[in-house]
Amino acid sequence: MDRRAGGLGFANRRREASAGPEGGSGSASGAESPGADTRSELLGAGARLYADPSQRLLRDLTPKAVADEAGFHRQTFYRYWDTHEQYIENLIEFVFDPVRAPVADGVLIIPDRRQAAGVTFEDVAADIARYDLARQGSDPLQELRVGLWSLRPGRPGLERRILAYHEHTVDVLAEGYERFFARWDREPVLPCSCRDIAVGLDTLLQGIVTRPAYGSALSIEELYVLLAGELLGRLSRPTAPPVPAD
Repeated sequence: MDRRAGGLGFANRRREASAGPEGGSGSASGAESPGADTRSELLGAGARLYADPSQRLLRDLTPKAVADEAGFHRQTFYRYWDTHEQYIENLIEFVFDPVRAPVADGVLIIPDRRQAAGVTFEDVAADIARYDLARQGSDPLQELRVGLWSLRPGRPGLERRILAYHEHTVDVLAEGYERFFARWDREPVLPCSCRDIAVGLDTLLQGIVTRPAYGSALSIEELYVLLAGELLGRLSRPTAPPVPAD
């Protein structure tokens, strides 16, 4: 399958330099404009190129390589960025924009099945874990985020952007776990909070998804479901003792 056809979901079409204006020349501000779709396609092209093992360096994301990947003429690149460095700065913003974060939000959307016969808290926790793993594993920007993490020392603003991205993820998850526990009459075991649980599970998920090699009798899914279930079960407890049956 052609990498351009899928992954980041941006259309690809050849536009020659002679085409009409599509946005501000050399702009690195990221403001929306009539050429916003083209700009996003060029940024998405850089992310796809980085995911190619043969082009794992930011210096490989040249104007020509990015434009070719997106299906544009090289001059189209220069309608949005004057330099390679401007493009990289915008690519970092693009990759760590919370709007594009595929938050592992199974805890927010998995139906409340408590009333179904035989369904337990552990069953629903396992469903959430499976959903989250599939969602995070299909994120086309994940490899680029991991690669950019290693560049923090040379880019002062990068760590701040990465932390803000993960703070957003944890905030969403913490709210979800609060609701999830409330539905099942459970609460975090002190001194843990729902935010602590969200941080722990998100860290575990990120580590499993980005592990380059894995050897075990368990599949990645089985391992994550097992570990996530253990964490949720051990770090929460019923808010009241069960009522004895008559």
